[in-house]
Amino acid sequence: MNKVVFHNMTQSFGSRLCYFRSTDVEQKNYHRLLWSVTDEMLYLSLMKGKKIVVIDRSTKRQNKIHRVFLPVLMALLNGSDVAHLAASRAQAAQALDADQSLRTRFEFWRKRARHKAVFRGRTIQVRREVRV
Repeated sequence: MNKVVFHNMTQSFGSRLCYFRSTDVEQKNYHRLLWSVTDEMLYLSLMKGKKIVVIDRSTKRQNKIHRVFLPVLMALLNGSDVAHLAASRAQAAQALDADQSLRTRFEFWRKRARHKAVFRGRTIQVRREVRV
């Protein structure tokens, strides 16, 4: 399985970009998070069987996007559960159910899926900025 690397625009720069806000993970705003998943990511993962790696920077060893959102996204796409994130997965499913356009978009990709979705996070740890 080949991997395709996306850099989160909030902290990182690369040839493929995405925009996931850790604030949305903290606020459990799965509506905005799910809309932030690009069609290219869904196509490459579900249709081509590529592992999607999202690189982000954080003062922590693993940020919230890495620890929470990407596992929930995989569970939604693959129809599986993540025991320690059951509440988050339920909230993400509610966000899908509440928005017809979003649900239609995800159903479009899930119906055509040839592979299980594989999303991984990679966090580059940075030092906390000194405030003056």
